[in-house]
Amino acid sequence: MATLPHYRLAANLSYLTLLFAVMLWVYVSLTRFDGFIRLEPGTTEHVAYLPAGSSGTPLLSRQGLPSELLPFDIESTSRHLDSERAYLPRALPFELLLAKETPEQAPLLRDELVALSNNQAFPLRAGEVIQVHGVTMRVLGVTPWQGLVASPRGGRCAALSLASQKNTLGETLLIEADRWLLMDEQLAIGLHWHATEEEARAAASAQVRPGLDAAWWTVKDGEGAIRSTSFLPGAGTECADGSVWTVEGIAELGSPARPTLQVRVQDKTGQRIESIPANDRSASSRVRFHHPGAAATLIVLHAWRQEEALYAKLEGNSTVPVTGLAGSEAITIVDGRRLWVTQVLPYALPLPERGAAVQQVVLEDDAEKRTYLREGGRAIIAGNEYSYRREPVRETKPLQLEVIHPEPEARHAESLSPGEVLRVGEWRFSLLESAPAPRDPNGVYLRVRYQPFTPGRSIGLALFLLGSYGWVLIRFLPRRKAATNAADTHPSDEDFPVQ
Repeated sequence: MATLPHYRLAANLSYLTLLFAVMLWVYVSLTRFDGFIRLEPGTTEHVAYLPAGSSGTPLLSRQGLPSELLPFDIESTSRHLDSERAYLPRALPFELLLAKETPEQAPLLRDELVALSNNQAFPLRAGEVIQVHGVTMRVLGVTPWQGLVASPRGGRCAALSLASQKNTLGETLLIEADRWLLMDEQLAIGLHWHATEEEARAAASAQVRPGLDAAWWTVKDGEGAIRSTSFLPGAGTECADGSVWTVEGIAELGSPARPTLQVRVQDKTGQRIESIPANDRSASSRVRFHHPGAAATLIVLHAWRQEEALYAKLEGNSTVPVTGLAGSEAITIVDGRRLWVTQVLPYALPLPERGAAVQQVVLEDDAEKRTYLREGGRAIIAGNEYSYRREPVRETKPLQLEVIHPEPEARHAESLSPGEVLRVGEWRFSLLESAPAPRDPNGVYLRVRYQPFTPGRSIGLALFLLGSYGWVLIRFLPRRKAATNAADTHPSDEDFPVQ
């Protein structure tokens, strides 16, 4: 029995496979498209474009057209393309409409603490706890920076942070040398500058409460106030409304006794004597008596160079100051408040929060030691240097699109989010992370890809291939003969013996 050689079957199957592969490659190369489409809110567009010569260019494509000759529905699209390059247009079988209410793409910023040794980044979120080289740090918050800017035109200043409760950011205070900050009846803060560390230490150890030479009084005059530092009897001032305010003297009044300023008032109602206790903000008088030495707690900073200062603290009736190194460790106050010294500069200008263009992060460890890091600044934590940076993050909300086909009943709405793919027939759309034209605030760019093999077409092609291979196999399979050899079909002479 003759058999078909196996190589003929293998040759036919290989030829068929190669033929189909070449046909598919030619078809895909001729029809492929991987380009872009630009949309604007409230307008339709049906023409996509592709830079000529790029990887997504179809096979045997023409040279391309300059941007001003491309037939865009949105005329402004041509102005955002490179006039030196050529482009291939591709008309879509439908139009895309970007809804007017589409939110703008708003840039966000991600706060990070970065180790400069290995570039390891720790995300910074208010209230969270991070582990930095074995040290537990709580992120108290990220706020607009307010502090001191080094300047040869400035004076000797310090920046402080006063918090009324644990784990709170507190209030930023800016103070100049030889000036006082009176927070309330309980707290007064001062700053003195010295030539050497020895002088600063001696002054801190000998700190006493200041007298009237550090005090002043003010009279409210319209929207402002008149300030005076003289407490001699008869010294006074006249306001715009004609009232005259004259010092009568200083007395120790109240229980417990406290310095009290007595002022004679001459106005339209007549004459009277008003008594104003030191640092009392609740008094009904227009006069305020500011006396740092009368505060319950007195904290005086003694600085001698940049970021180097000591503090002296006097509380209650104590005459012996408590001294220490001013810095990241908290200075505790009897009423529960805490004070940190964040900056000490010999030549600086204060920058209030409303003028700040950068942010700062505040970190605190278990010992209430705080680290204040301005954006771009550096600090040593657990023996390692860290920097605070803000990385831009693009958060794009879903785009609301409408696909408009020639048939009115085929019109439908779609939503496209970052990372998703919108399928419309053979076309695939996705949102670009970065626009090809960065100076185009009104344009939204989508990536456009043509994919000819839809699920239905893929199934049809698979059936066609299976049928073709099946025909080859059937064509070359060996067949059984209908009749056998003559010796098997005719009886021999031995079957019929001669009589």
